[in-house]
Amino acid sequence: YTIYGTEDEILGYGQYGEYLAVFKKGNIDTNIYIRSVQDLGELGIAFPTSIGVGGAIGGLTQHTILNMDGETLYLTNQGIYALTSLSLTNMKVTRNRSYFIDGLLLKEENLQNAVACTWKQKYFLCVNSRCYILDGTESKKYLDSTNNEYAYECLYWDNVPATSFLSTKDKLYFGTDDGRICVFTENEYYDGDRPTEMLISTVLDDDGDFMALKKMKKKGTGILVKPYLKSSFDISFLYDTYAETKVKTAYADIFNFN
Repeated sequence: YTIYGTEDEILGYGQYGEYLAVFKKGNIDTNIYIRSVQDLGELGIAFPTSIGVGGAIGGLTQHTILNMDGETLYLTNQGIYALTSLSLTNMKVTRNRSYFIDGLLLKEENLQNAVACTWKQKYFLCVNSRCYILDGTESKKYLDSTNNEYAYECLYWDNVPATSFLSTKDKLYFGTDDGRICVFTENEYYDGDRPTEMLISTVLDDDGDFMALKKMKKKGTGILVKPYLKSSFDISFLYDTYAETKVKTAYADIFNFN
């Protein structure tokens, strides 16, 4: 029987390497406690406890404390955080991992009702029929705004009314408030016996400026051709002497089955 720090309620437990991480409910004085095990021989087994992260951001619900990529992830009122270690000092710290979806996630109501699971090296968190996913299969993104810490690539799915999860090797099941059991397989999502069509779309990479490539300006001059069914254009240079030199003729046709 162990009392961890203050009388604040224990939120839940997570595995942190060879240790047990004990999460207290969130307030400004929240601590994450670390418990280990020692074999004392004839004296028996001891379970020493230490303060893992003093002043850490507290969690919101026990149903989001999960392991992925060697880290313990959990939901807070500031995003999805990880319990991790600094590489040089091995000091335990908490770091935000959901930078790319926090703008949407933190607007959700009743975050304390969120549920989560890990499947296929992805962290799924669902609340209010919306699913926020941290993708551990993609390269992590290191950002200046997170003190050079990394954030996961993220996905956002709508119309996933999950209130509980069960993951197996090849399938991810979830239950709903109205008593249905749905399942994701490798390539499909079934709501009962009916497969549901899914679509992922993206905005243009240039964000409306076709001469910008991420944060780097393309060298030279660019020409944007309007998407007519059939079109062509000439490229010419006009010098200070007002002499025009034609350098290229090009065609830009849109493929049409007709």
